[in-house]
Formats: sequence, structure tokens, C-alpha cells
Amino acid sequence: MAINLLKLLPWGILNVISHGMLEMKKIIVCTNFRPYSGQPSCAFRGSRKLLEYLEEEIKRRALDVTVEASVCMGHCPKGPNVRPVGGDFIHEANIDKLDELLEQYVKR
Repeated sequence: MAINLLKLLPWGILNVISHGMLEMKKIIVCTNFRPYSGQPSCAFRGSRKLLEYLEEEIKRRALDVTVEASVCMGHCPKGPNVRPVGGDFIHEANIDKLDELLEQYVKR
């Protein structure tokens, strides 16, 4: 069975969970800042601190997950925004929501 890897590269990250061949667990955090636009931004709403929290918690819990900062994800009014690769957006992210997300990785 041939697999078209280009179809499996959301945000340039191989994510083949459903095929059971390889699993790369990654969480993307929008850290976009729009200082002069008068528009909301994830960074203005604390996403950089959430990114730091995820990095620390992943290390503390010894989880096999990576976390990456991202530019705008297109949901600024609902920020801060976090998205596990292959999963749904987490809008209005906070520590409690991120802890729930990390618990899912502990159970895997």
C-alpha cells in the first residue's frame, strides 16, 4: 500500500496516528502579537506564558510530546489558541485546559 506523505503533513509535521505506523505528538501554540493593529492577539492574552507552562509540564511529566510556537492560527478573537496536531483547537486556552490536554498524553 503506497502512502502519499504530502497528505500527511499538516503544518509540515508527519502525523500518522490513524495508520499506527508512526506517531509524532506535537502541540502548537499561537504566539502571534499584533501590537499596532488594535486587534486581539494570542500573545497579548498570555499565550507565551502558556507555551512556557507546556514546556515545563511536558518536561516535568516526562511526556513524549513536543510543543512549538506558531504564527497566527486565524482565531484571534478566541485566543489564546492551542492546537494539538491532528486535534481540535483549544480556544481561550488556560492552565486548566492545558492540564486536561496533557492528561490525554499521559493516558496514551
